[in-house]
Formats: sequence, structure tokens, C-alpha cells
Amino acid sequence: MNDCPAPLKIIFSFLCAFFALFASGCSDSEPKLSSVEGIVVFDFEDETSAPDARLYVFAKTESDAHRVEKITVSSRSTQFEWTAFEPVIIANEKKQWAGYTDFVCPAFRKIPAGLYRLVYTDGEGREVESSFSIVYPEKIAAASTADIKNVLDGEFFEQVAVFDETDALLYYGLKKESWAEDKKLFSANKGASYYRTCLVVKNATAVCILPAVYKDQRS
Repeated sequence: MNDCPAPLKIIFSFLCAFFALFASGCSDSEPKLSSVEGIVVFDFEDETSAPDARLYVFAKTESDAHRVEKITVSSRSTQFEWTAFEPVIIANEKKQWAGYTDFVCPAFRKIPAGLYRLVYTDGEGREVESSFSIVYPEKIAAASTADIKNVLDGEFFEQVAVFDETDALLYYGLKKESWAEDKKLFSANKGASYYRTCLVVKNATAVCILPAVYKDQRS
């Protein structure tokens, strides 16, 4: 295992599985955004501790995303503001996204719910603004792995992310009925080293990622 934050390994690997990274030629068009998406990722590293939380934000661009210089995100209800000077770019032939996956709050502070402002700046200093909202049950922030499903009271979709020993994503989606036992999940996914359960919260912009379950510990 490497030192990459657990939620980054899952979400970024998931994104890379669906969008091919590519290099494009430079365009001098004015920056233009068609939408902005934000999500709070709660990373549960063990059975008893409260989760770490990170804000992930991606802007869908109609201009060349590779010309992005920085992205600034600010909460309308607080003084919190973050700037990403090296945004992540994800693109395929039809869609381009620029964003960041590691906006965090100071210790003991929660990522604010509510309306956010995003300022997208390109290499020429040209700016374009947009907004998005973050909604999630605040009680998630104090929950543990042992009680998170009770805290959510069934208001979630359960997914599973399966990885090999190099952290490459092998599968992301619903946990199949035939995988009721962990040994069957590992058997069905050749080369699988571990998996993490992902609880996608209904009517919210949040996902809870539960601790890794390794093949060696559950075989």
C-alpha cells in the first residue's frame, strides 16, 4: 500500500476508470463552464474512529480544461476558502473536467453544508464563476464504522470498490448477491487484494467509504 489518502485512491481510480486521460492542443478560447459538482467524502479508516472528510469539486468545462491555472472554492456561509494551483484534469472525447480532491477544513471543523462559489482561472488570468451546493447529514462527521449504517437509517446506496495489490481498481458497483461471503468476492475478482464498501448517501452530496477488507484477513 502507498501513502495516497484512502478516499483519493478510490474516487480518483473510479474516475480514471470512466474517463480516459489525454493531452490536447492548447486553445486560446475564453474559459466556459457548463456545470460544477461537489461531494464530501468521509473516509473511515478503522472500526471506531470518526471519519476524515474531504471536499471533492469538479467543474465541467466547454473550453480546453488543460489551460486551467487554478480553481478557488469558497463557502458562502463561512470564511472558508480553498485554492487548488494544480487542478486534476479528467477528459475524454466529449467531456472535460477540472477539479481537486483534497479540500479539507482545519482540525475539529466540519466541511460546511450550503452554497459554494467556484472561480475558475485559466493561464491568461481570465476568470469564470459558478456555484454549487453541498448537502449531507452532519451526524456523519461524528459516526464510526460500527454505527454509520444506523446513523444513515437506510438512506444510502451500497457499492463496493475492489482493488488489486497495486491499488488499481478492478471493479466498482453493486455488491453481487453471489458475493455474500468475502471469499466469493475475492474469488470472482482475479487478482483482488482488498475491497472497500462505499455508502452513497441518498438526497445528499456525500459518500462514506468504509475501512478496507483484505483478502488475507478474511480468506
